[in-house]
Amino acid sequence: MLQAMRERYREVSFVVVITLTLGLFSLHAIFIKGDKLHTLVQERNFEIERLQSYDVMLSAEISALRAEISELKTDSEETSLIARTLLGMVDRDEVIYQLNQDHLGD
Repeated sequence: MLQAMRERYREVSFVVVITLTLGLFSLHAIFIKGDKLHTLVQERNFEIERLQSYDVMLSAEISALRAEISELKTDSEETSLIARTLLGMVDRDEVIYQLNQDHLGD
């Protein structure tokens, strides 16, 4: 009977040691991975904020370009001015002379 109790004690001791060892490894892994995950989450949040800011900037640029396109489609004088000055679409026998509209009334 004493022999059976010793064997039982060894078995229980072995199970306790294995359980504690696995538990310690698990806790260690949880804390290390938890710190790494926390850092990774912070990095991803910063990246999301950066991309959202970039998206807002691009949306504003798109809106400005759409307004400019609409203006160019409706204002033939503006289209002619851009074609002649920026794109160089001036005939050889043409001379461009432009008056500043703001100072005509002075």
